[in-house]
Amino acid sequence: STFTAALVYKMFIFQFINCYFSLFYIAYVKPFFPRFLFVENDTCRGLLPSASTTEEERCYDELQTQLMMIFLTNLIIGNIQERLESYIAGFSEWVSEVQESWKYERRKRQHKRDAVRAGKTRAEA
Repeated sequence: STFTAALVYKMFIFQFINCYFSLFYIAYVKPFFPRFLFVENDTCRGLLPSASTTEEERCYDELQTQLMMIFLTNLIIGNIQERLESYIAGFSEWVSEVQESWKYERRKRQHKRDAVRAGKTRAEA
């Protein structure tokens, strides 16, 4: 439906901006604008800053670190979620099997009770 399509579109845009705006800022704004929106811009922090590296190189190093962290976090969370889903599916299957076996045993006991009652009524007659 139209509502679902609009919701998917909005969720995609929100997720994209939420995850990747920091990368856009580090790559295109931070190294070139010392003052942005009347706020002092802090310098880029690379992994191994030295005197010979330029501001742009440190920003690209910071960009690389941010990108690596985003992808690794998504990978680890996805793997954990996939593993938990399989455990939950297996547990729910086990619970349904236990419930079915309890129902079977209950029906079996009820059938025996009914047979015993039927035998007593035949003996009384």
